Amino acid sequence: MQGSLWISYDPGTRFSNLASREETVTESAPAATLADLLRANVGKRVRVVFTQPAQPGPALETEGVLVSVTPVPKPPDFNPYAAGGPPAAPGQYGGGYAPGYELLTLQTRDGLVAAPVNSVTRATFLDTPATSTSRETRRTVLDGEAVTVAPGSGVTLSYLTKGITWVPSYVVDISSPKEATLTAKAEIIDEVEDLKSTHVDLVTGFPNLQYANIYDPLARKENLAGFLQALQRGYSQVQTGGGGDYLQDDIYNVTDRVTAQSWGMGGLGGAAGAAGPVAYRPAAVNPDYGAGAGGAVAEDLFLYPLEGVTLKRGDTGYYALFTQKVAYEDEYTWEIPDYSDDYSRYNNNGQPPPKPEPVVWHSLKLTNASQTPWTTAPAETMKAGMVLGQDTLDYTAAGGEGKLRITEAVGLKAQEQEEQTGQDVNFTQIGSYTYDRLTIEGTLTLHNYTAQAATVEVTKYLTGEVTTTTPTTDVVKLPRVRYEYWSWVGNPYSKVTWKIPVDPGKDAQLKYTFRVLLRR
Repeated sequence: MQGSLWISYDPGTRFSNLASREETVTESAPAATLADLLRANVGKRVRVVFTQPAQPGPALETEGVLVSVTPVPKPPDFNPYAAGGPPAAPGQYGGGYAPGYELLTLQTRDGLVAAPVNSVTRATFLDTPATSTSRETRRTVLDGEAVTVAPGSGVTLSYLTKGITWVPSYVVDISSPKEATLTAKAEIIDEVEDLKSTHVDLVTGFPNLQYANIYDPLARKENLAGFLQALQRGYSQVQTGGGGDYLQDDIYNVTDRVTAQSWGMGGLGGAAGAAGPVAYRPAAVNPDYGAGAGGAVAEDLFLYPLEGVTLKRGDTGYYALFTQKVAYEDEYTWEIPDYSDDYSRYNNNGQPPPKPEPVVWHSLKLTNASQTPWTTAPAETMKAGMVLGQDTLDYTAAGGEGKLRITEAVGLKAQEQEEQTGQDVNFTQIGSYTYDRLTIEGTLTLHNYTAQAATVEVTKYLTGEVTTTTPTTDVVKLPRVRYEYWSWVGNPYSKVTWKIPVDPGKDAQLKYTFRVLLRR
């Protein structure tokens, strides 16, 4: 990540002329193609079969000592600032042979045979063959000149990179009344590098990383022109063939320490390229991971530590975090949207839009009495080994309260009705438009089909001036979230909230009246 790579030295140690560059490294690897196998066995006896395109008769077979397999030379790196244009593509306008046209030479009894490698269909090795070959790869290295090196001193390389993230999740068991058991786990997805007995901090919060999507120039992922373009557009492009992808993975911090005597770090991290129906199951033991480890607070971030993390690149790890007892309360909520468009003759060709089916939700209000915040994550609610539902538990600070939705409270039936009880024609004029004033009366009914009493928080949003509420409750006027001149001008936007108990087998009823201006 741009601006995040830092090198620090112990006292008494200094370096100069630090620079990153790409170098070619030769590595041994198993032969994966016939060309690899031939290249690894130069100097040995071999019998090869050549194809004869468009020629009748059997394929040509010959035997001899493999003299050479010469690859097509690679063109030099293009310098965009040098005179002239880019080099020709392989196989075009004198740009060299395309890959696959490596030249094979074979010393036979009849003389030296030369042919392209891709014309060989089969090879029989008459001497014991080598099965591995040397391959060239390129890597980024950082080196410099040691000015002073104190004995036993070290160098620390720290940077932010993409390619690794952690995914939290919770299970909340409410088998005990008023006290839930909340268990947290973390899954670490590692796509950047191997971790071995590594200290890892899981970050909870919202770090601000303005240059998260731009490569640091020392990582050598793009040239100067690409870096300047990345600064302008706000992200670096990844070489994926399409040219349109950009970095969007999570960030993690890497701190590597080496002794000054082994100076010469290879492989800078850089950017890695970068929660139906309820199923019943037998009663299960809720996981108990014990108390959470003491984390560290860094301003507005919380760092949850994990020790000894070992993961190979490409692995996803499972890590138990903590289990804690949490006080909770059952909450039932019914939220009713604004239906002001129902009274507008400009809406839906004069027909009111269909109203959504009323739904009462059963939720939990959880009190976080620990010293560890809960990060936003999926949370599964269970009772006596049975899954009740899953929803998102939003970020909850230590000492705060969080709300977790479980499922629809099907035992609480909700009904709503609004009817016009009056109309003052040509009530007022605003600008060049004339408005009627409608009087609307609403009735909200709840019936409890369960055997337990429930208190339901009912919230109604509406456009207009609220005149009465039964039972009496507070009315809060809210700012506009959108604006339609003909229906909302001159009308306040209000929120009415009741908390009403509903006894088993009984009804509870709420009423409200409001007046709304409607353009003629």
